[in-house]
Amino acid sequence: MSHLRSPAQGSVQDRTGESGFTLITLLIVCSLMIIFLGVAVEQWSSIMRREREEELIFRGEQIVDAIRFYQKRFRGGYPPSLKVLVDQKFLRKLYKDPMTEKGQWNLVLLGQGGGARNFVFLPDTEEKQMGQAMMIVGVVSQSKEKSARIYNEAITYDKWVFTVFDQRKGGAKGPGDLKREQRRRGVPSDEATPDQSLDQEESSPDGESSEQPDGESGEPQ
Repeated sequence: MSHLRSPAQGSVQDRTGESGFTLITLLIVCSLMIIFLGVAVEQWSSIMRREREEELIFRGEQIVDAIRFYQKRFRGGYPPSLKVLVDQKFLRKLYKDPMTEKGQWNLVLLGQGGGARNFVFLPDTEEKQMGQAMMIVGVVSQSKEKSARIYNEAITYDKWVFTVFDQRKGGAKGPGDLKREQRRRGVPSDEATPDQSLDQEESSPDGESSEQPDGESGEPQ
């Protein structure tokens, strides 16, 4: 006699088969979700890195512009610290390095003998034992991470050097360009102006300022 399957047994086997199929489907869906999530996280990370790179360029150039304003006021002198640029209204605030957690820059100092490429790099810490007055010409990130883009032929952030000797495409930014850039980023114009009196300064043919401020010796403070 053939073995006959009871209706109850058939129902249990059907339910077992359906449960197995449902489990397999669930595993496939979960696997796809993990893959898509990984791709989304990678894309978001790439977007955020590029945003931080743009911010690094913006902040580096802001500091360099402030040093140029300082030089214009003090006859080619160099600031001894970044804090001086803020205190004397050449820089709206003390920008941090966006590529590191501590936000600490490496200062770019003019080395002995001067020269546009004779640089010394020093961390911007409170304790600076140089034995002589520092001449800050720019900043560079402390991050050694590989960059997503190439900047001035450099592929790591600690090689993205911003100095007053840089020749930007289209020329260096002046006060008007700074205001437009800061307005684009939503910075209030009354806070963003490094020093409004610099806008009205006129230069003589040899490049020297035609007027000397009253009561100022022209020496850095």
